[in-house]
Amino acid sequence: MHQHQLEGLARLRGALVEAGDWRAISQELPSQHFNWESGHTETACLAFLEKDHWVNQETIDKSIKNSTNRLSDRGGLGVYVHNLGACTMSSKEDQLVTANDGDPVDYLDVMRGAYTNKKTGKIQNPLVRDVIDLVESQKQEYLASQPLSDDGSSASTNLSRVRVNEMVEEAVPKKKGRLVGLALRASSCPSSQTSYVDPMIMDELQKKDERIVALESQNATILAQMAQQDA
Repeated sequence: MHQHQLEGLARLRGALVEAGDWRAISQELPSQHFNWESGHTETACLAFLEKDHWVNQETIDKSIKNSTNRLSDRGGLGVYVHNLGACTMSSKEDQLVTANDGDPVDYLDVMRGAYTNKKTGKIQNPLVRDVIDLVESQKQEYLASQPLSDDGSSASTNLSRVRVNEMVEEAVPKKKGRLVGLALRASSCPSSQTSYVDPMIMDELQKKDERIVALESQNATILAQMAQQDA
């Protein structure tokens, strides 16, 4: 939520508290201060009468900081670009598995699906593009180093999904314990050197992580959604 929206909400709530009636002041504030449909104004106004969250200075500062971070060029890497929309990374993986006749996909497939521009067919995010190029190069080098079979052909033409996932986890940057570009915990990738972890448990943990990320990114609309559910 931007500064002008937060200021508008603060003025709106102050006027509501003073007037005691949303209808008395709902037309006085410019509509561009808000990002909800005009028909939801009453619901939003009534919700703000009961909630101090968006007029709290700490919340305002945090929202402005998060908005600035999302629009940051990340030291020359550009604004973070993906094609997920409201879909989480876990949901994207589920879609890819379904499209793959139910067979699991590796992290490279997930990253390609999440970051490839549907119109151009190219990956716009330079960090993700570099990771994919690096892992693909490592895959080719590994396969080329394998001994040939008796007929002179390569003994293996593919890597296991687990090994590819390990390569991706090693290649991507880590931020606050998560894999950048995958929204997964850095320890979520199974390894042959670690003890066995139930895949179902790991899947649930990953989905919970995704839900947390999705909720954090949608904080600007959560109050209106709650009010609609209570109505």
